[in-house]
Amino acid sequence: MSPVPGSLFRKILFWMHLSCGVVAGLLILLMSATGVLLTYERQMIESAGRANHVAAPAGHGRLDVDSLAEAARAAAPGNDRLSLVIDANPGAPVSVSAGRSTAALLNPYTGEVIEDAATGTRGFMSTMRSWHRWMGGDSNSIGAKLIDYSNLLFVFIIISGLYLWLPAVWRWRTVRGVLLFQRRYINAKVRDFNWHHVFGVWMLIPLFLIAVSGAVISFPWASNLVYAAFGEAPPARGGGGGGP
Repeated sequence: MSPVPGSLFRKILFWMHLSCGVVAGLLILLMSATGVLLTYERQMIESAGRANHVAAPAGHGRLDVDSLAEAARAAAPGNDRLSLVIDANPGAPVSVSAGRSTAALLNPYTGEVIEDAATGTRGFMSTMRSWHRWMGGDSNSIGAKLIDYSNLLFVFIIISGLYLWLPAVWRWRTVRGVLLFQRRYINAKVRDFNWHHVFGVWMLIPLFLIAVSGAVISFPWASNLVYAAFGEAPPARGGGGGGP
């Protein structure tokens, strides 16, 4: 059987490198984007909730607590235990809570029910939380397994990318073209190609350490290889008898 020509091998490796990069990138992008959005969940809901604020009518003060409690019982019938949250901001609505959920928002001056403008934002953040937990909340879920295997894909991406990065001719002019940014580019395609190579080679070591350490955490066989490399026996996994 004749060996695969070098150009054909590089072409096959390039498409494998590209395909793995797209798949792993989409998974990690989903995990990262949902995590960033959840970080600012409170701020986003508060921003959307500013539309719930009302203007104080001239010559009228807020209703007393008894009147607000009566309006709360009418707005959330069937709930035996309700709590009122009255904000110091004179324009903020009164929040009627039934347990952990918000049952209604009341106008503090009239007792009328205010439609929550942040409902859509809350629903969106709830969806983001579900996706994020599906990807990483349960270690036995399909999403968590996909994240685990994306670490392995990244190891392959880094190794194959290093091979594809290697210049065909080792001259300073050639190496400089894939090691440093250029001052001028013929077109956007050449620019993107150069940027990919430069960022890839300078981030090679940290990305490799991140991907390999992630694989060690995700797969027992990978952690066993680390112990074997240092001549140690891997610890027993799982509990025995009545242990945890």
